[in-house]
Amino acid sequence: MFDAPLPSHPSPWRALAPPPRQAIDTVRLPCSKPDMAESPVKIDRSVETGAPNGHAFENTLKALVRDRKLSSEVLSALLEGLRSRPERAQQAPLPCEIAVAGIGCRLPPDIDTPARLWEALRTGHCGIRETPQSRWDVEAYYDPNPDRPAKTYTKYGGYLDRIDEFDPAFFGISAREAADMDPQHRLLLEVVWEAIEDAGLPIERLRQLKTGVFIGMSTDDYYQLTVDDRRLDLLTAYTSLGTSRSVSAGRISYLLGFNGPTLQVDTSCSSSLVALHLAAQSLRTGESDIAIVAGVNLILSPLNPILRSRISALSPTGVCRAFDDSADGFVQGEGVAAVVLRRLPEGKAHQGRVRALLRASASNHNGGGNGLTAPNGKAQHQLLGDTLKAARLGPNDIDYLEAHGTGTRLGDPIEVEAIATAYAGRTTPLFVGSVKTNFGHLEAAAGLLAFIKTALAVEHGEIAPQLNFSTPNREIDWEHVPIRVADRLLPWPSTGRPRRAAVSSFGISGSNAHCILEQAPAEPEEDAAPAEDEPVCIALSAKNDAALKDLAQRHASALTSGSACPRDWAYSTCTGRALFRERGAVVGRTSQQLAQGLLDLA
Repeated sequence: MFDAPLPSHPSPWRALAPPPRQAIDTVRLPCSKPDMAESPVKIDRSVETGAPNGHAFENTLKALVRDRKLSSEVLSALLEGLRSRPERAQQAPLPCEIAVAGIGCRLPPDIDTPARLWEALRTGHCGIRETPQSRWDVEAYYDPNPDRPAKTYTKYGGYLDRIDEFDPAFFGISAREAADMDPQHRLLLEVVWEAIEDAGLPIERLRQLKTGVFIGMSTDDYYQLTVDDRRLDLLTAYTSLGTSRSVSAGRISYLLGFNGPTLQVDTSCSSSLVALHLAAQSLRTGESDIAIVAGVNLILSPLNPILRSRISALSPTGVCRAFDDSADGFVQGEGVAAVVLRRLPEGKAHQGRVRALLRASASNHNGGGNGLTAPNGKAQHQLLGDTLKAARLGPNDIDYLEAHGTGTRLGDPIEVEAIATAYAGRTTPLFVGSVKTNFGHLEAAAGLLAFIKTALAVEHGEIAPQLNFSTPNREIDWEHVPIRVADRLLPWPSTGRPRRAAVSSFGISGSNAHCILEQAPAEPEEDAAPAEDEPVCIALSAKNDAALKDLAQRHASALTSGSACPRDWAYSTCTGRALFRERGAVVGRTSQQLAQGLLDLA
């Protein structure tokens, strides 16, 4: 339940943002007719010079002049008001930056730390495999004929190992209650705890703050396996709460003692990124001091892929080929993703880890269109543009975009066109990719997995390769879009400014979310370097002796395989974890000495 030692936090970096597009407010103008009293002319704030509808505003002015409803004095006063707007607008402060402080994850088949996830991404790991027989009788529900009722035409997905394992005593849950809990609830508890530890935040500290919990979750397979299947003999006093999605967030706040905003979001595929957007808003308004965001998706029932087969959404070949000409649908995937967010000034004050910054986020809906489930390119490029505007950035300020990229014949071209429209005028290609080619579509958790992938890429300064891209989709006019698919591991482009990336997540419900991430500020230089042979103490604690030995073993392994400073590691273990009954400590001067002491403790 750890990843690496926590660095101290530097002063917040303040970007020089380009001037915002000016909006027009109420301007008091002299009347153009003697019989009209001087009165304010109200012009909609949504009309912006430099915005797409700026032409409409210009045409309106021309029409007023043509109809002699505007005099030269009125026009002069209006132009003078416009000239004075930029100076006033630039005085508005940029909304507080938000630190991505901690990350937790479970990805197929057994990836359980951010370090392992990043290594899997940069080396092109694929977590897709045949559906395990432990889930259901695969052959009984499979038929390659897509028109066969009550069947699914695919038997591939990104499946997790050991989803039945859980330590209820750690969270103060009885074994009987745990047996009736949806495995998604159990995994959420574990991964949220790991994200908190990754952030170096003792649980006691979070209980003193307004800690909010925002969960993206949209499936009820466990409920279907018990209640809907009318296995009434299995129902107990714990079944109702154990199978209810609405309890997923509340159980976390209850068991961990948090009293901030607590809610579960279901906008289908965009659930977890919409949850992240709501969490960011909660932080910026002061409603939350710390925000924990998580998403989860498990495939426990054959009903799940059968329903998606009815709308021909799944790939019959079991391969997600985003933006490729052979794309034939998405592959379902399982996983859990969690992040801990906090306002950057607090990150500085508490010397906590900062993996990346959340610069801006936004959400919208497709509105009316070709159908509820059909992607809407206009809504997508509007969302991307709104997020750039909120971040006070331009099209050239983003280096990479983690796309929704499901690998569908309809969705991919629409998304690329929307990106090209939002990023028109770029002077360099915008790299794009999709993590769905690695792990499948995690549905409610997909947006947050994309966010974590992008945060790790920004942190490490590399762009992970997208898999399964060989022949560009012929429905996309690649020669005239400023986009390049990152089909191999790439160093981050050198720009002379902080690394920046964007993330998209679009829901089949029509709800969309988008955000922009930025490289964390550089660490401040220490006043004096510590002596290399200065001894340090690594202190560990756990709820029982077996857990303590396991923790010592994992610390020893991580120390020997990394290049962490022993003093940083010791600081993290002594200040960044909750204290439990069973305790142990080792003292040493080097990583090797400390690792050996930990092995002896194990």
